[in-house]
Amino acid sequence: MKNMKKLLILVGLLGFFLMPSAAQAITDITYCVNPIATSDVYYTLTQDINFTNASSYPGNTCFFTSVAAFNNITIDLNGFSINVNSSAVANVLWVRSITDFTLKNGIINYTDQGGSGGTAIYSSPFPGLPNTNNHYSNITVIAGTYAVYGLYLVDVPPYDKHFNLTVEDSSFTGFVTYDISLGLPQSEITSCGNIYNTFWASGSLLSKDSCTAPPPSPSTYKDYIRQVNCTQHSSTAYGSLVCSNEIYIPADCVNITTEAWTVITLNNETWLHSNMSFTRWTCNPEGDRTTHCDNLYKTCEYYNFNAYPLRRWDDYAAGQNATSFHITSIPMGCLENQEGGNFTMIGRLQLSCKSFTESGIEIDGEEESCEHGMYCFNSNTMEERFTDCTSILTPCPFGCVEGVCLSVATTTLPREEDRQSLIDLSPYGIASWVTMLFTPFSIITMMLVGIGAYFEQQVDDAKGAIFLAVIIIGVLGFTYLGIYPAWIGVLIAIICAGILSKFVLNLW
Repeated sequence: MKNMKKLLILVGLLGFFLMPSAAQAITDITYCVNPIATSDVYYTLTQDINFTNASSYPGNTCFFTSVAAFNNITIDLNGFSINVNSSAVANVLWVRSITDFTLKNGIINYTDQGGSGGTAIYSSPFPGLPNTNNHYSNITVIAGTYAVYGLYLVDVPPYDKHFNLTVEDSSFTGFVTYDISLGLPQSEITSCGNIYNTFWASGSLLSKDSCTAPPPSPSTYKDYIRQVNCTQHSSTAYGSLVCSNEIYIPADCVNITTEAWTVITLNNETWLHSNMSFTRWTCNPEGDRTTHCDNLYKTCEYYNFNAYPLRRWDDYAAGQNATSFHITSIPMGCLENQEGGNFTMIGRLQLSCKSFTESGIEIDGEEESCEHGMYCFNSNTMEERFTDCTSILTPCPFGCVEGVCLSVATTTLPREEDRQSLIDLSPYGIASWVTMLFTPFSIITMMLVGIGAYFEQQVDDAKGAIFLAVIIIGVLGFTYLGIYPAWIGVLIAIICAGILSKFVLNLW
């Protein structure tokens, strides 16, 4: 009878500790989930969703996460489509404060939507809650006529945790404002194989290079860098200046990137009339005022005149001519010194690519030497450049920063803050030892010991069997959930199992 009682308790404990795993089972859906308010869930779409009544959902959103922080959520569209045909503003996905969120394998289609617009994928942590790791793969977003953003991601203060973004083999095209808008530093982005046209970001780009492209052969690529400037001068304190640039791209060029910016210089000291505004355009291609355009309407202040935002794009193919188009328009009265005030506009265009036949750096017709050093050719490629302008390109799976490939551990379990107190304890003082007692690892371990002691007391003459069984099951369960590092969980479980089998159950 006692043995039966022990067995029942062990079975009950096993079920109790394995319940978190059951929460990660796949959930089939045929509808929008709003709000998403559960951690460790894998949603799988089993048919197309027609999102017709957006105004009846919180945030006008098909998939919407509540304010509380959740983790480990996946939405697998499973090859199906979310078709937006709502007359109200319709946002398909709004991610807030989820750690490890994934959207993959499907289509978001705005083609049949009415006249209100919306954002296909919007992601932002909620202020004060943990930031997120967002992963989007094999997603095609079709804009239609009114949709505003394809992928819109912003970070919010406090910026104390990283907001990592991975975008692979996905397409965002045709949106009213931007196909992609990222308020995120480049070092937090890993991407490849993406399609988009319009883009806004703080020095960030999503790679369009294939995810499966083989690494380049050492010392076969050559740096081909050209920068040209066009200059126009106004002899008065107002007027409109226009100029353009053109650079031929060698026929065998790869990894083509073009950048352009417009500089305005006031040639005489003058007062600025700050209740007026001037216009600066930096566009591509020539004559186009909509594509890759920096349309600035800024007040007449020295700060705005001195700023020259850079426009970057990589739409060109080898053998084409890269162009840029620059306009400055300053109205009468913007510069108050009408007699002596005048200004100069310089439009700059830079082409960077890798060629097998052409090499060298040329700035406004002047050759410059290549210097040996380590550079980031783009967000996911490290370049070692040599003095003969040849280079070795090394793919950086986790991004490149200041000429160094970022290194990311092969496992994310546990988080750094959870394992900080377990490794290298020797430098810790008394205060750090006290702090260590309140880490998630320590708290959960003490809780586990308490639960084991409680169940041990419920069975007469258990001889430690129940306590050791609780420790084994609990450690394995928490290791599976990522609270314990794998090596610690397995080690503790083996030791406890050995003690249980040898000294309690007398199995050997």
